[in-house]
Amino acid sequence: MIADKDKQICKKRLLELANTCYYKGYTTFSDFLNLQEQTIYNSLQSIFPNVHCTLWGGIDTAERKIACFSKEEPDYTQFPITVLQIAVSQKKYAENLSHRDYLGAILHLGLGRSVIGDIMLQEQDAYVCVLSSMAEYICMHLDKIRHTKVKVTQCKPDFTYEQKYKEIFGTVQSIRLDTMVALAFQHSRNQILEYISSGKVFVNGISIYTNAYRLKDNDIVSVRGLGKFMYVGEQDLTKKGKWKVLIKKYI
Repeated sequence: MIADKDKQICKKRLLELANTCYYKGYTTFSDFLNLQEQTIYNSLQSIFPNVHCTLWGGIDTAERKIACFSKEEPDYTQFPITVLQIAVSQKKYAENLSHRDYLGAILHLGLGRSVIGDIMLQEQDAYVCVLSSMAEYICMHLDKIRHTKVKVTQCKPDFTYEQKYKEIFGTVQSIRLDTMVALAFQHSRNQILEYISSGKVFVNGISIYTNAYRLKDNDIVSVRGLGKFMYVGEQDLTKKGKWKVLIKKYI
């Protein structure tokens, strides 16, 4: 859970950005917001001034996103986000690097978590969304992940990333949040209730504390510590009145 002091700092910063855009007329951007900060952003929609408010993380499936406040509808190319490719120099001798390894190496350069967006692993390479102002610095100084030498380059602006999924079919009594999370991660409902009550479950970037929350088609569910999935929707109804459903678990 985010501390009350940090919540207030986040609220103040987002309101400052929105008001600066409204009164001074130029577009403003936040740093990357985590899911809890995005929940705060969504809670402020009713008190933001009359400007366009948009979230974008560099790729369609991004979890960490930047908030943009602008007078006109923004183009995603305006966001100060650069995607970096981190490629191992010698694949034959490369270690099996994890998301944590890449994140740790970048933070070790002296950067804060808020300048780093999503990290996508693809075979022996990684793609990382970062604030554009930090891209060149990372390219110049990041040359090793653990004991593996790497080379960092900036991807072209039209970079696209295809998220991989594992399709999971199931039969459920209702389309409740706790039921679908239990299906996705093969946990008991009691275990899932603990995740929900402790604020670790988000639907479309908003923290949900109600286990009976009913999911809608194409909702994105993120569970801290477990992962993320898309609830695709009901596929059919059984003779006993249960729903056959499909979810796509991110891998």
